[in-house]
Amino acid sequence: MEWLEIKTVFESDNTRLSEDLIAEAYRDTGIDGLVIEDPDMAPEEDWADPRPPAPERHSVSGYLPCDPAAADRIKALESRLQLLAGTLGFSFSLQTVSIAEADWAEVWKEHFHPVKIAEHIVIKPSWRTYEASENDIVIELDPGMAFGTGTHPTTAMCVRLIRHYLHAGEDFCDIGTGSGILMIAAARLGAARLWGSDISETAVAVARENLRKNRVDPARASVITGDLAEGVTRPCHVAVANITPQIILKLLPDVPRILQPGGRFICSGFLEHDIALLVRKMEAKDLAADRILTKDGWGAIGAVRS
Repeated sequence: MEWLEIKTVFESDNTRLSEDLIAEAYRDTGIDGLVIEDPDMAPEEDWADPRPPAPERHSVSGYLPCDPAAADRIKALESRLQLLAGTLGFSFSLQTVSIAEADWAEVWKEHFHPVKIAEHIVIKPSWRTYEASENDIVIELDPGMAFGTGTHPTTAMCVRLIRHYLHAGEDFCDIGTGSGILMIAAARLGAARLWGSDISETAVAVARENLRKNRVDPARASVITGDLAEGVTRPCHVAVANITPQIILKLLPDVPRILQPGGRFICSGFLEHDIALLVRKMEAKDLAADRILTKDGWGAIGAVRS
C-alpha cells in the first residue's frame, strides 16, 4: 500500500495558534500521524544524539493511506484551511507526496526525539536513545498513526495534573487515550488499575503495544474501542480526557458516574478562552474546579467530584 503525506507549510503572525488549529483541522478530517515542524522549537542539546537540525519553515503534516477516500479528505482539509486562513490571516500552501509503505516508517520516525514534558518525566521514541538521570521516569513511545506524541502542551499539563492528583494504588481511566501516553504515565506514577478507550481501533492497537513496551502488566490495564465513557463499568479515582472542548462538554454528564466520591477529573485539549465555560459546566455536574493550568495559549482543568 502507498501512503500520502499531506503537508501544510504556513506563515502567520501567531504561529503557535495557527499551528494548533491546523493540526486540529487534520484530526477533524481523519488525517492522522501528525508531524509538526517548528523552527523555534529545536530540542535541547542533550536530549538527542545527534541533535536534529531545526526545520526551515513552520509546517504541519499528516498521513493517509492512498485509497478512494483520500481525495475527499484532502479536499475537506483544504476547505478547513482556507476558512482558518481567512479568519486568522495566515498564508499556506498544501503539498501532497506519495510514500511507499516500505519507506513509511523511516520517513515518519525522523521527526521525533526525546522530550521532557514534566519534571523528571521524559517521552522517548522507542527507536531513539536517551541517557536518563537517576530520578527520570522514561516513557517509551511509538505513536504510530495514533494522536499523542507527548510534545503538545496539553499532554504536558495533563501529566502534571495526574502527578498532582493520582495517589499510589488508585484506579485511573483515560478517555480518548490515543497512543496511551497518559495511561503509561499513570502506571509509572503508581496507579493500581488502568482503563482506556478510544473511538479509533488503530489508536487502541497502538496504545496496547505502547503499554506492552513499557512493561505495564496487562492484568492491570485494559484498552477498548468505544465512544467516550460508555465502556466504564466501575468508578475510578482519577479520570482524564485530553480531547476537544466540544467532546468534553458531551462527556461531562457521564463524569460523575465514572468517578468515586471525591474523585478527580482532569481535562485538556482546549484553548484558554474555553476555560470559563468549561468550569461553569463542570460546576453544574458537581465537579468543583480545583486547579487550572495554562501553557502556550492552551488550558487544562483539574476538578474534584463533590
